[in-house]
Amino acid sequence: MTDILLDASGDLPAHPRHASGAEIIMQACRTRLLTFEGEWLLDVNVGIPYIAWRQQKPPRLNIWRATIQRELEQVAGVARAEITATLEGDQVRFAGELMLESGERLELTLTPPSIASGNTHPLIYIARLI
Repeated sequence: MTDILLDASGDLPAHPRHASGAEIIMQACRTRLLTFEGEWLLDVNVGIPYIAWRQQKPPRLNIWRATIQRELEQVAGVARAEITATLEGDQVRFAGELMLESGERLELTLTPPSIASGNTHPLIYIARLI
């Protein structure tokens, strides 16, 4: 699987290049996690329901964790995702590992948008472990 590697903002870079393997899987995971539910006009059911989650008090961590894990496991090249969810004050954080079909592992951290912090976009960090 190959694709054009996007820059950190998700746009095409000034000098695009082809990438493959774990880089493309990381990009696909990031894109999937950055898509808000209802954002894609062709299917409003696609995406993560971050806005609805922000309104839930207390947060339903098990449901949220399962949703994130299910979304990541639908990415081509991901064999399994093991995600945990924690509540730190009023901020939910997800962390875990993605096991790729190639045998590589990726480390993932995700901080969804928070009402208290005024953050309107999820913060995502994906790094290659092996």
